[in-house]
Amino acid sequence: MKRLRSIISIILTLCLICSMSLVASADTAKAKITLDNIPAYSDSPYVELNNNNLHRS
Repeated sequence: MKRLRSIISIILTLCLICSMSLVASADTAKAKITLDNIPAYSDSPYVELNNNNLHRS
Protein backbone atom coordinates (compact mmCIF):
# COMPACT_ATOMS: atom_id res chain seq x y z
CA MET A 1 0.00 0.00 0.00
CA LYS A 2 2.87 2.38 0.81
CA ARG A 3 4.48 1.63 -2.54
CA LEU A 4 1.23 2.43 -4.38
CA ARG A 5 0.97 5.77 -2.57
CA SER A 6 4.56 6.58 -3.49
CA ILE A 7 3.95 5.76 -7.16
CA ILE A 8 0.78 7.84 -7.25
CA SER A 9 2.59 10.72 -5.56
CA ILE A 10 5.40 10.58 -8.14
CA ILE A 11 2.94 10.46 -11.04
CA LEU A 12 0.96 13.43 -9.70
CA THR A 13 4.15 15.41 -9.17
CA LEU A 14 5.27 14.73 -12.74
CA CYS A 15 1.83 15.77 -14.06
CA LEU A 16 2.04 19.01 -12.11
CA ILE A 17 5.53 19.78 -13.42
CA CYS A 18 4.49 19.04 -17.02
CA SER A 19 1.37 21.20 -16.80
CA MET A 20 3.36 24.10 -15.35
CA SER A 21 5.90 23.93 -18.18
CA LEU A 22 3.11 23.89 -20.78
CA VAL A 23 1.52 26.98 -19.27
CA ALA A 24 4.87 28.77 -19.14
CA SER A 25 5.60 28.02 -22.80
CA ALA A 26 2.11 29.16 -23.85
CA ASP A 27 2.57 32.48 -22.02
CA THR A 28 5.79 33.28 -23.86
CA ALA A 29 4.17 32.61 -27.24
CA LYS A 30 1.46 35.25 -26.72
CA ALA A 31 1.81 38.75 -28.10
CA LYS A 32 2.72 41.25 -25.44
CA ILE A 33 0.03 43.91 -24.90
CA THR A 34 1.25 47.13 -23.35
CA LEU A 35 -0.34 50.51 -22.71
CA ASP A 36 1.61 51.83 -25.70
CA ASN A 37 -0.34 49.46 -27.99
CA ILE A 38 -3.74 50.74 -26.87
CA PRO A 39 -4.99 53.92 -28.54
CA ALA A 40 -6.13 56.93 -26.53
CA TYR A 41 -9.79 57.18 -25.49
CA SER A 42 -11.93 58.54 -28.34
CA ASP A 43 -15.47 58.58 -26.82
CA SER A 44 -16.09 55.22 -28.49
CA PRO A 45 -17.52 52.33 -26.42
CA TYR A 46 -14.89 49.91 -27.74
CA VAL A 47 -11.37 49.76 -29.10
CA GLU A 48 -10.43 47.66 -32.12
CA LEU A 49 -7.52 45.35 -31.36
CA ASN A 50 -5.73 43.16 -33.89
CA ASN A 51 -8.04 44.45 -36.65
CA ASN A 52 -10.90 42.65 -34.85
CA ASN A 53 -9.35 39.35 -35.88
CA LEU A 54 -10.26 36.62 -33.40
CA HIS A 55 -7.97 34.01 -34.94
CA ARG A 56 -4.36 33.60 -33.98
CA SER A 57 -1.88 33.79 -36.80
